[in-house]
Amino acid sequence: MRKKNLWNRGAGLLVILPLALSLSACDGGSSGNNRDLYEADEETPTPTEKAEEQPTEADPTPEPDIEPIQEAKPDYEEIYAPVLQENLDAIQNGYDYDKEYDYISNGMLEKIMYSDKDVLLDSIGYAIVDVTGDGIPELLIGENAAFDEMDDKESSYIYAGFTCLDGEPVWMIEGWARNSIRWMGDGKFFNFGSSGASHSSFGEFHMNNDGTVMIWDDFYFTDEKASDLAYYHNNEGIPDPDISEELNISGVDFWKIADDFKMQKIAFKSIDSFKGAVTTATGGSASNTKQSAEPIVGSWGLRSYVNMDIKDYIVFEDGTWLAVETMPSYTVDGSLTKSTGLCGTWEEGRGGSAGYYAYNLLDENGDLYEPVLVYEDEDGYMVMNFTGNMQFYYSDFYVPEEIAGSWTTPRGTEIVFDDQYNWTYYDDEGNFILGGHCVIDSGPGYEYLRLHTLAGDTGNIVFAEGKFYEDNTGYNVIDMKYNPVFKDMTGNGATYSKSY
Repeated sequence: MRKKNLWNRGAGLLVILPLALSLSACDGGSSGNNRDLYEADEETPTPTEKAEEQPTEADPTPEPDIEPIQEAKPDYEEIYAPVLQENLDAIQNGYDYDKEYDYISNGMLEKIMYSDKDVLLDSIGYAIVDVTGDGIPELLIGENAAFDEMDDKESSYIYAGFTCLDGEPVWMIEGWARNSIRWMGDGKFFNFGSSGASHSSFGEFHMNNDGTVMIWDDFYFTDEKASDLAYYHNNEGIPDPDISEELNISGVDFWKIADDFKMQKIAFKSIDSFKGAVTTATGGSASNTKQSAEPIVGSWGLRSYVNMDIKDYIVFEDGTWLAVETMPSYTVDGSLTKSTGLCGTWEEGRGGSAGYYAYNLLDENGDLYEPVLVYEDEDGYMVMNFTGNMQFYYSDFYVPEEIAGSWTTPRGTEIVFDDQYNWTYYDDEGNFILGGHCVIDSGPGYEYLRLHTLAGDTGNIVFAEGKFYEDNTGYNVIDMKYNPVFKDMTGNGATYSKSY
């Protein structure tokens, strides 16, 4: 959506002709005079004769000096106005996921999704300043804020930066929650990024003259090494141990390097104060209607375990929610404990749009626990998106009645589903083997099951997956992809079996 059209600003060179060239021209003139000296047959007028030949007219009035035309300086606020207007529109009206934006950064998207528009109008600002030193100012959009609640000192977070090429705004940088950019002053920026507990990075960079290339002064990062954490440094801005120097320091000393970088604040102007700003508020969005309450009710778990969050979330119609462990403890008899102690209430939030619903999860004291956005992704799955892009996927909280109960195979192994979304697995002597929770997706004529195992040394993996359906003999079947077929023991099929 955002393509950076790179080009080089040509710098004109002022060529000063050497003195020798001027002298050479004078020599050419005297060569002509020398020629006259050798042609004696031509009569050369005396100075008196020359004076007599000159007309005796009054000296003409000298022509006035002509002032050179001064080229008008570009109005950079006018050049960057489309960028500012698009961001202002999104703040006032909410982010429209059906619209193609040119100038909205991931950082601004996060702010719009999880913050009240009145707060954003007070906090988000812009500055037009030459950060590259080429005489052409850049546009920075961001806010002044503290790093966290424990930090009492503010610095400038940059959510988007643009340069001007050929009179048009062009993307330069963008920052967001897990890849923040802060202003250090003197054309330098501080970057902090994280993609998990073992992969974090920070460093200092500046831009080249035309604002199209990031030049790293220092780049530090962590990576796994032999089941431990190693620390590295390079000047490439790439988290690759093969091109980096490994630092023989402790974690405390490593993070002290990050603390030693000094930040500065920018005097941002309000985002709605630029020349020609147009107020386009439409008076709310779909997320603020009562119809938006329905999509959040249900249970939500991580389908992708990249972030390795240890909680699933269950949201109830009565306005409450509960967090449960995804890696629970089991007793000897197989009893399952999943309480985390995290619970609270939920309410509708702001910042959504058609098909995208904003909510606030509040803790048991009524304080904000997490703002979330609920929507259907491009694969057709319902997603609950947390701050920092942590995504939880919808699964039925109450297992369908046809699935709840005990299932067995002719070998005597048994699997039991409770009336929520937990399962336990027993051997042919009734001993508890494994357990976890299941994710259930509806398909045409069947329910698709994923049984996640969450105990012991197996970790958080898919133990089995398959389909629940009614077979051609009228019996309910759970046909597992990696395991034998489990037969329904709760109805007419209690004694039914097949040959294997």
